[in-house]
Order: sequence, then C-alpha cells, then structure tokens
Amino acid sequence: MVGVIDVLCMWSCAVLVIFQGQYWQLAVPLTALAINYYLNYKYIQLWDIIDPEKPEDEEKLDREEVLAINECDKNFDEWNTKYFGIGRIVYLIIKYTSHKFFSMPFTHFFGY
Repeated sequence: MVGVIDVLCMWSCAVLVIFQGQYWQLAVPLTALAINYYLNYKYIQLWDIIDPEKPEDEEKLDREEVLAINECDKNFDEWNTKYFGIGRIVYLIIKYTSHKFFSMPFTHFFGY
C-alpha cells in the first residue's frame, strides 16, 4: 500500500521542482515516474496472463485461448471472479499508481 504514497511523492517532487523554476532537476522525478509506469505496465501484462479474458463461446476456443486458460492461475481467477469489484479497483491502482499493489490480492485481506 506504500507504493501509492511513493508515486504521490514523485509527482509532488516534480510539481515542487516546477514551482522552484529549476527545470533541469525535473529529470530525477520524471525518470522515477517513467520507470514506475513501465513496471506498472509489465505488472498489468502479468495480471492478464494469470487471469486471461473469458471467451464468449467456450465451444469455439482457438488454440491461443486454450493455452491462455491452461496457463492461468486458477486460485487468482476464482478470487478475481468472487471479488470482481475489488479486483477491478486493485487493477486500476496497479495501472495508474503503483505496481507494488500487485500482491494485494494474494494477502488474507480479502479472505483469499
């Protein structure tokens, strides 16, 4: 949960540097934010691997869909189905703030 605070601090640092007028110092918080958002992107890809999109018609699965279903994490898929609203919130937090929030569904916080 601290990852959200990390990102807020990076954004605050960038805003304060702008107010100081020393734009060359923006390199540090912007680099940190770029790395953070790249990691967020990679974790969203991981989320999609362990819980792939559900096919509309199970009778007409293509080879890629079958492989994706076979590779998915069954426990994570059950959790994400049971707590869909919370899972969606966690997904959005991972996407827009911090990849460190990725392990939240695996805690006992939601009764998993």
